[in-house]
Amino acid sequence: MDYVMRTARADEWPQVRQLRLDALKDPAAPVAFLESYEEAVAKPDAFWRERAAAAAEDGG
Repeated sequence: MDYVMRTARADEWPQVRQLRLDALKDPAAPVAFLESYEEAVAKPDAFWRERAAAAAEDGG
């Protein structure tokens, strides 16, 4: 299987959120990401929209 890596677009914030939440389910995630699943899942949609938009503007 081939993979392509690219910067997320601002309108892809739901996918950005889901990828982050999936990654945070790993038992080592709090150490790797300095955040727990519970902290991330509690953040409002506006946070995820802003995060995706900032990453898109900065090129990742």
